[in-house]
Amino acid sequence: MKFDPLGMLRAVRDSDLSLNERIVIVMLTSRANEQGRAHPSLQRIADDCGMSRRSAIRAIADLESKGWIRCSRQRAEKQHIPSVYTVVQHRSASEMPVPQSHQGSDRESPPLV
Repeated sequence: MKFDPLGMLRAVRDSDLSLNERIVIVMLTSRANEQGRAHPSLQRIADDCGMSRRSAIRAIADLESKGWIRCSRQRAEKQHIPSVYTVVQHRSASEMPVPQSHQGSDRESPPLV
């Protein structure tokens, strides 16, 4: 499935993420490729988001624990390679289909689309 950045932004808008989590996920979404992967350094995330490195680390950990991103930490001998962050596609509640059981009992009206 192709990564949908606009759909992600709508999902973030409708989420209960903290301000720092929202800023970081929007930044990662803006840097993500078609597979939803981005690989900025922690310092780049902190600088782009206008927060301390520690706040960026905390937001990334929280986003990972809530299932919004997956982190692949990479290291080569005696050098650090930026982690790969995969933004997990979420859908906005307003985009979710209405289950048949919640569509009401009026059978004369056209179905919801």
